[in-house]
Amino acid sequence: MSWLFELHRTQPIAHAIGVLAFVCVLGMALGSIKFRGIGLGTAGVLFAGIIVGHFGNPVDHETLDFVKELGLILFVFNIGLQLGPGFFAALRRQGVKLNLLAAAIVILGAISAPLIGWLAGFDKIAVLGIFSGASTNTPSLGAATQSLSTLPDIGPDRRSLAALAYAVTYPAAIVGIIGTLLLIKQIFRINPAHEATDFVTKNFAKTEPLERRTLVVTNPNLDGIRIDAIPGRIECRVTISRVRNREATIAATNATVIYRDDRLAVIGTRAGLAQFERVIGRSSDEDLVLAEGDITFRRVVVTDRDVLGKTVGELNLGDRFGVAVTRVTRADLEMTAVPGLRLQFGDQLQIVGREEDLDKAAAVVGNFA
Repeated sequence: MSWLFELHRTQPIAHAIGVLAFVCVLGMALGSIKFRGIGLGTAGVLFAGIIVGHFGNPVDHETLDFVKELGLILFVFNIGLQLGPGFFAALRRQGVKLNLLAAAIVILGAISAPLIGWLAGFDKIAVLGIFSGASTNTPSLGAATQSLSTLPDIGPDRRSLAALAYAVTYPAAIVGIIGTLLLIKQIFRINPAHEATDFVTKNFAKTEPLERRTLVVTNPNLDGIRIDAIPGRIECRVTISRVRNREATIAATNATVIYRDDRLAVIGTRAGLAQFERVIGRSSDEDLVLAEGDITFRRVVVTDRDVLGKTVGELNLGDRFGVAVTRVTRADLEMTAVPGLRLQFGDQLQIVGREEDLDKAAAVVGNFA
């Protein structure tokens, strides 16, 4: 086992990667431990890093610098990836209040950290780390470290003060945040379960689950017209995924012509389907999804930047590839793919058509998970 203890000298890169992997595993295990429902979560990785860094051998600095830069990039990227789809919606609803609150926190921290540093006689570089750690703001530490590296009169040892102050301050900030939340909870007698239920009720009360229904065309006025000309389709907020005529079952596009006695697979809310049924004719127990044929469905993810911001109608997958967009899932919310619905990054589209047409449509949408 002596080779393992000499690894930091013989194979510094392998040693660095091994230590970082061990810190991640140990940190996640530490973060999963909860006491009375309170746990460190991902912050456990920081505590694990402090412990391993104190007792372990030094890690190769070049590898560590690379991992720090890459980690910061991945951190910021994943935050954007996770919150991006709902960013503008949240900005419209509470954007001003949230940004004012965030600005107030940053400004108070920017005033308090230098003041405390001046009173306590801390090094000015350490104050940067104190500010980043106290506000649990990892990107600000990255920006401070990057700025310090451009200054010629500051040596490596002094530059490391920012990261060291951050590592010392961050755990205290975590404890302070948890303690403050518990204190606020007790003072205002907040019931988290009750608050969560109220939030769901307030924000999703108007959201009805989608259903699929097979409708038979008995209205003589609809004989021989295109799907995009069916009256009430947009108002009822329904989509038509399949059409079964006398010959076969096909994917429904705007250009598809329907005739009397055709079967339509329609997707929408119960109220919307009931209203649309009065336009089409009558319902049927037949399930067109189970009908034999080469029509199938697939879920694809919107990732292509040329698609972002376009509406389902502007995407025009029906005329271009002969596929129908029937549903759009955003976060946990499933919506009918009405033509005016604007697409966001990460939206999941359910498309219906032939396999070869689905492949072409998926390539346009992006579909890179």
